[in-house]
Amino acid sequence: MVLQASQNGCKKILQKEPLSSLPHEFENEIMKDKAKKLSANYSEYRKVPGDGSCFYRSFIYSYLEQLVKVSHEEELRLLGALEPMWEKFQRLHLPGSYSDLHDAFVGFILECMEQKQKLSVSGYQEWLFQESQNEQKFANSENIQQFS
Repeated sequence: MVLQASQNGCKKILQKEPLSSLPHEFENEIMKDKAKKLSANYSEYRKVPGDGSCFYRSFIYSYLEQLVKVSHEEELRLLGALEPMWEKFQRLHLPGSYSDLHDAFVGFILECMEQKQKLSVSGYQEWLFQESQNEQKFANSENIQQFS
């Protein structure tokens, strides 16, 4: 669910909520019905502020949240998938902060992999949530929009 940033104190990712509470968010009966149908397959959801990057932030956060359940090979596949994008960006010779964002994201994935080895599943998920609240996590330059 997308929120306006002012509704949640500008947090980028919120705590999980029971999916059973979602239908109460809507006045439209069709939306209420669709929210109820989601309960057949899902038990929780997270609200994310709508700020132009919410889809990407939600997708990346969910992927990193699931990282605790995947093999080391999948972690390496993710890191490997970032390299061709980095190489393409370099060939474009465009000004911008993609290199800073790339370095920060790769560094954070490596940090996630390290935390995964140290913590329980719930410990990792709590650590990741706390990291998502860190406004400066990827603020290597003023031009970078952080994902968490």
